[in-house]
Amino acid sequence: MRSLGGRYAPLEGPRPSAGPAWAYAPWPVCVALLIATFCLQALVPQVVEAQRRRGPYYRMYGWHGKTAVEVRNDREVRESDQNPKTDLNEWAVSEEISTGAQGWIYHPALLRVSVDLGLKFEQDFVESSGEKGLSQIDALQESFNVNLQVLPDKPYPVSFFTSQIHSDINSPFAPRRSVDTFQYGAGLRLRDLGIGELSTPARAQYRHIETTTNGPFGTDRVADEIEVVVDNETERARNQLEYEWDLQESGRSGNTRTFERQYLRMSQELELANSRLSSQLLATDTGGDFNSQSLSLYETLIVTHGETLNSNYGYSFNFQESASSRQTSNRGFAGLTHQLYQSLSSTVLASVAYTDFDTGSTQQADGSVSLRYTKQIPGGRFGLRFSPSYAYQDEDVESSLASILSELADVLIGVPIEIDNLNAVVTSIVVIDAATQNLFTEGIDYDVIVENTRTFLLIKPAGNIDPTTTPQLSIAYDFVREPARTFTTRTMLYGASLYLFEHWSADVSYSETVQDLIRGSEEDNTLSDESRFNASLSALFAHNSTRLEYERTESDITPRERYSAVHSVNFRPLRRAALNASVGYVRDLITDTGRLSEVYSADANATVWFRYGILGRFGLLARLLDEVEHETTVQGANVSFVYHYGRLRLQLQDQFSWNKVSNKIGDLERTKELVNVLFFRIERSY
Repeated sequence: MRSLGGRYAPLEGPRPSAGPAWAYAPWPVCVALLIATFCLQALVPQVVEAQRRRGPYYRMYGWHGKTAVEVRNDREVRESDQNPKTDLNEWAVSEEISTGAQGWIYHPALLRVSVDLGLKFEQDFVESSGEKGLSQIDALQESFNVNLQVLPDKPYPVSFFTSQIHSDINSPFAPRRSVDTFQYGAGLRLRDLGIGELSTPARAQYRHIETTTNGPFGTDRVADEIEVVVDNETERARNQLEYEWDLQESGRSGNTRTFERQYLRMSQELELANSRLSSQLLATDTGGDFNSQSLSLYETLIVTHGETLNSNYGYSFNFQESASSRQTSNRGFAGLTHQLYQSLSSTVLASVAYTDFDTGSTQQADGSVSLRYTKQIPGGRFGLRFSPSYAYQDEDVESSLASILSELADVLIGVPIEIDNLNAVVTSIVVIDAATQNLFTEGIDYDVIVENTRTFLLIKPAGNIDPTTTPQLSIAYDFVREPARTFTTRTMLYGASLYLFEHWSADVSYSETVQDLIRGSEEDNTLSDESRFNASLSALFAHNSTRLEYERTESDITPRERYSAVHSVNFRPLRRAALNASVGYVRDLITDTGRLSEVYSADANATVWFRYGILGRFGLLARLLDEVEHETTVQGANVSFVYHYGRLRLQLQDQFSWNKVSNKIGDLERTKELVNVLFFRIERSY
C-alpha cells in the first residue's frame, strides 16, 4: 500500500530540480492528461466535420424542471402518572425548485452536455409545552450538477462530471452551521475490449469529493475514489474483475484521521462437459488510522454423474489481520446427492476446518445425512424427511479476552435473543439499531439474562425497540475464551408433510440436539440438551387463508411453549376497490418460570381508485400485548390520497396512533402517547 501522507501532507524542504516537472504532479492530474490526450485524438475528425458544415456550435433542448411545496405536521402528546404532560407540535414547510436541460456542442455525436440546478428552502416551527412562543429552524440548500459525455455513440464513451451542494442551517438551539460538498470526476466505458467469444465490457471511474462543515464541531473531509470493473463472457465461462480504491482524510486543526481502503474481487464460472467450477477471490487492505487486511478464496466444483447422481466439492481459505488479532482458517467440504425413482432424495455432506489465531487453534469436523421421501396420493402428495448430523470441535487456546464488533439479531418481543459466544462480559454489551446506529439502554429498552455460561437479551415492550421500525439489532460485546475445550453436537431431525387439493397443507417436525462439553481429558458433562416439536396447519380457500402453528421446546436453559393463529382476507369487492385484513393471536409461555405473554392484533387496509385519477388508501391497526409486568395497547389509523393530472401531482396523508402502557406490578403506572403525522405535497413538473 502506498504512503498515506503523500497526497495531503505538505512537502518538506525545496523540491529537487532534477527531472521533468510533470514527475512531481499529483497522479490524478497525470491520469486526466492521458484521458484528455486520448479524447483529443478521437475528437479531431468530428470537430473538422462540424467546422466544414458551419452549422450551429451548440444546441440545448430537453428542458425540464420541477416545482414543489411540502407541508408536514408532527404532533406528539405524552402523559404519565409520575411525569408531567409533554406536548410537542412541529410544522415543517419546504419549497423546492429545480431546472435543467441537455444538449450538444459542435455535433450530437461529439459532445453531449446536461446541466441541473436546484434550490430548496425549509422552515421548521416547533412548539413545546413549557416554552413560550415558537422555535424556528431555517434550512437552505443549493445544488449544481454538470455532466459531459464525449463520443457517446462510440464503443469507448468518456464522461466528465462535477457537482456542488451548499446547505445553511440556522437554529435557535445551536450556532449557525453550513455544509459545502464539491465533487468532480471522470469515467470511461468500453463496450467491448475484444477479449473472448461474446463480449468484454469494462468501465473505470475516478471521483474526488471535498466536504467542509462550518460551525460547532466543524470538520473537513477529502476523499478520492477509483473503481474499475471488467466483465468477460464466453460460451462456457464468465470472468469478472472489480477493483476499488478509497482514500479519506477528515478532521481539522491538526486533529485529523486518515482512512485508506483497497478492495479486489475476482470471480470465474466455468462450464465443462458434465461439471461446473466456480472460483472467487476477495482481498481488502485498509490503512491509515484503521489498519486491517483480509483475504478470502472460495472454490466450488459441481459434477453431474448422471440423471440421478451428482456431487459437489469445495474449499475456502480466509485470512484476517488487524492491529490486535490475526486469524487464518481453511475449510474443505464434499457432498453427494442421489435421486431414486423421483421419490427418494438422499444427500450426504461432510466438512473439515482448521483455524489458527494468536492464542491457539481450532479443529472442526461435521457430517450430515438427509433423506426426503415424496409420494403422490389422490388429491395431493405426502412427504417424509429424516436428517441426522454430528459435529466435533476442539479448541486448543489460551484463556483470553476476545471481542465481537457486530453480531446481528432479529428483534422479537418476548422471545430472548441468545448471544452466540459463551462467557460474555455483561458490562461490555452494547446494543444499537443495525440500520440507523441508534444506541439502546439496558434496563429501559432490554434486559440481560445470564444462564450458566450463556447470555440472553430480552426486549422490553415499553422500551424504544419496536420491531416495525427496528427489525434487526447489532450487538457488540467481549467474551472470555476458555482453554482446551472440546464440543460434540448431535442432532436428529424427523419430519412429515401433507398437501391436499391445493387448499390444505400440514407439516410436523421433531428435532433433538445434545451438546457435550469436554474440559481436559477427564471432565465430561452435557452443556445443553434441547428437543423441539413443531406443527403447522394452513388452509387457503378463495380469498381467505388461515395458518395455525404450535411449537414446544424442552431445554435446560429456556423451555417454552408457543401458539399462534393468523387469518387473512384479500379480495376486490368492487372493480375499483381492493381490501385486505388480518387478525392474529400469539401465546408464548416460558414453562420453567411461568412467564406468559399474549399478543392480539388486527389490521385492515383498503385501496380505492376514484375518478379523475385519484387514488385513496385507508388503514386501521389494533394491537394488545399482555405480559407479566406490562400491558401495552396500540391503536392506529392512516388515510392518504394521491391525485395525478398530467404533470401535476398532489398528495395528502394523515397517520394517527394512540399508545398506552400500564405497569401491572407495584404501583400502577400508566403512560399514554398520542402521535399524529399530517403530510401534504403539491408538485408540478415540466
